[in-house]
Amino acid sequence: MARITLKNLKKAWLAESPAVDGINLELKEGELASILGPSGCGKSTTLLMLAGIYAPTSGEILFDGEIVNDVEARDRNVGIVFQSYALYPNMSVLNNILFPLRFKKLPKNVAEKEARNIAELVMIEDLLERRPSQLSGGQQQRVALARALVKKPNLLLLDEPLSNLDATLRLNMRSEIKRIQKELEVTTILVTHDQIEATTMADRIICMNKGKIIQLGSPEELYKKPVSKFVASFIGSPPMNLFEGQNDDGVIRAGALNFGMKGTTDKKNLICGLRPENINIAEQGIEGTIYTIEPLGREILYGLKTETGIIWFLESTSNAEYDIGNLVRINFDYQNTLVFDRDTEERLDSVHFYVE
Repeated sequence: MARITLKNLKKAWLAESPAVDGINLELKEGELASILGPSGCGKSTTLLMLAGIYAPTSGEILFDGEIVNDVEARDRNVGIVFQSYALYPNMSVLNNILFPLRFKKLPKNVAEKEARNIAELVMIEDLLERRPSQLSGGQQQRVALARALVKKPNLLLLDEPLSNLDATLRLNMRSEIKRIQKELEVTTILVTHDQIEATTMADRIICMNKGKIIQLGSPEELYKKPVSKFVASFIGSPPMNLFEGQNDDGVIRAGALNFGMKGTTDKKNLICGLRPENINIAEQGIEGTIYTIEPLGREILYGLKTETGIIWFLESTSNAEYDIGNLVRINFDYQNTLVFDRDTEERLDSVHFYVE
């Protein structure tokens, strides 16, 4: 295990547009943290600096309080699993797993015992004589994970490790990686653009955008108390409904929708946020026409066409109770809603609203 600290870490390919822009971060020993964000936000660049593949432009990387900026990648004792797995096609599974141990100069029997033990942990002990081309995607992913873990790394880095797998395998591997990580208690950073991966696997999420850390916290904190419109819209599936509105003496007017405010603010230009899972069919409320219907298995996602625009809401059923063109009303609990300053896009913590 290792305690990871980043101090004012920066990586700039071009001076005017840094890929990573002076981030500060501290990870606890044995923690599984996820760097989450859209393409180009700096998450993979951060991971590659931690691995020693990229050198920082400025700032410091510390492992257990020791600066490692100038330490070679092979000397950092970091395990890494890439999106492509990067297995050696001419080697058996066993030799792929053994490969990182070549620098440790262990006796052959000791190294092979270590490899077989880690293969058993990731449940590929029956595949050791096969070549990568004879494995499924999920099996290759387990081999890549075993190869990263066999040298008992202080830090495990996972760069979009599940993106090449189908939905069922992704579900299984999310659980498996989390199980293995907790069993070994290895400090782990998962890089992903998939918020479901981040929220289901990570102890804490590092939400990045444009090279900066926007928010760091538990999945629940980012879902319930996002610091900005960006985080609120990035966390949650389906995405949050967002409406531009004006503060008119304590009433937010957003098109045809009028929201009474709980709390006070002197901000005039606001954005109202409603999550689809917090909206319900009701006898009284906002009226609209069913515009789209998307079955999601145990839920139905409806798009309701209103005077203000399309409002998305979920119904907990596997069979749609309404048809396209039906006229319905929806309502919601103001305690589950969010208000943002339209100019700064920051959440107003003291303000909630309700439908008048």
